[in-house]
Amino acid sequence: MSVYTNLQIALETKLNTITGSPSIAWPNTEFKPSHGTLYLEPMLLPILSTLETLNDYQRYEGIYQINVSVPVEKGTATLNLWLDRINDLFISDRRLTAGGDTVFIQAIERGPTQRDSENDIEYYRSNIDIAFIVYT
Repeated sequence: MSVYTNLQIALETKLNTITGSPSIAWPNTEFKPSHGTLYLEPMLLPILSTLETLNDYQRYEGIYQINVSVPVEKGTATLNLWLDRINDLFISDRRLTAGGDTVFIQAIERGPTQRDSENDIEYYRSNIDIAFIVYT
């Protein structure tokens, strides 16, 4: 498998272990949020790979962004709780593996909180950006 497939598997497998089992809008999967429920939306945002050494090691970097949408009636406290859970989940294990590739978590950043609406449902939204690196 390609390194991008392996790193996506490693990151998605980790996200799938989050406690509380929220709905997850996985990429390339039809998803319609249920009224009054929060959901997560992960996206893999790779950047160009680079040749790192004369031994042909490739360095792959990118961001695994997880958008969190919480119905307005649940408030920003619930949004903050889920942002913290995601942060704690990925910070607890900074090395993830899949298919022989190891994904190193470099940094975890939190985005701003916004109020938005979708299909007549209002949400508070924010995101966690997980910076990763893989050497092959």
